[in-house]
Amino acid sequence: MKIIKIELNSLPLKIKPTVACIGYFDGIHKGHQKLINTALKVAKKEDLPTSLITFDPDPWVVLKNLKSVSHLTTLKQRINILNSMGIDYLYLVKFDKELSKLTPDQFVRELLIPLQIKSLVCGFDYTYGHFGNGKASDLLKYPEFKTVVVKAVNYRKEKISSTRIEKEISNGNFTMVNKLLGYPYQTSGKVIKGHQVGRTINYRTANILLDEEYVLPLDGVYCGWIRYDQKFYQAMINLGHNSSFNYRQQHSLEVHILDFNQDIYAKKLTVIWLKKIRDEKEFSSPAELKKQLVKDEKVVRSYLNNRKAMLSYSQGA
Repeated sequence: MKIIKIELNSLPLKIKPTVACIGYFDGIHKGHQKLINTALKVAKKEDLPTSLITFDPDPWVVLKNLKSVSHLTTLKQRINILNSMGIDYLYLVKFDKELSKLTPDQFVRELLIPLQIKSLVCGFDYTYGHFGNGKASDLLKYPEFKTVVVKAVNYRKEKISSTRIEKEISNGNFTMVNKLLGYPYQTSGKVIKGHQVGRTINYRTANILLDEEYVLPLDGVYCGWIRYDQKFYQAMINLGHNSSFNYRQQHSLEVHILDFNQDIYAKKLTVIWLKKIRDEKEFSSPAELKKQLVKDEKVVRSYLNNRKAMLSYSQGA
């Protein structure tokens, strides 16, 4: 997949005609996947390459003057997924104040038409232009390209959306999250130095500094997998403030990797979240903490050994 960075004042570019789909695609969940697969089918029928138009930074950063926005996936993760799905070109459009002020008609004529789109695939609820005044149905009037509007993908009579998935993550309901995504939720980061309490009770943990502002669940203990050096390992995952020892104001993400004894300081790990085990607790002593961790380990091993975790669809780290 070829990545082409685009700024409004740099158009037109010398690019090939494509069948394109458009959106922000955070998470690339099952709804997004239907959109992308529709574009792939149209492109095959029309014998054209495919492109996906997305924006960087997140439009909310510009529209609401935010420093950062929590996401389901990083840009790198989205690129890896799109590449694996077979998209030929990724048009990474710089979202700035100038772009945000375009009327819907200007958005089409100054951005979409110069991109040499022959067919445009979008969701039924896609909006564009200043204040989102342009609707998906409005795109049907432009003769320069065909527009294919994709209906909602529902699960249990409710639309699959990034917002719905974010709510389920916040509740720690990863069984539902992973059904809506179509693959297990993943966060990546680098191992940093911690307080090393775990090694005193034979439960060494890796403290992970996440790459970006991911959407994270409620504090607690979770079971899942760690991907390191292209291999998968069972893991106990703790998210919280380390309230028993060395309380931290900021969230701390720690993982105990089962049956693992490698030096991974400063290495990159991917955490794959599968199920919440319990809430975070306070312990009066390291011995009491160890007693609980032994119980947690039994639960984690039982859960992971009796189920096939969805590991085939990797987002990359």
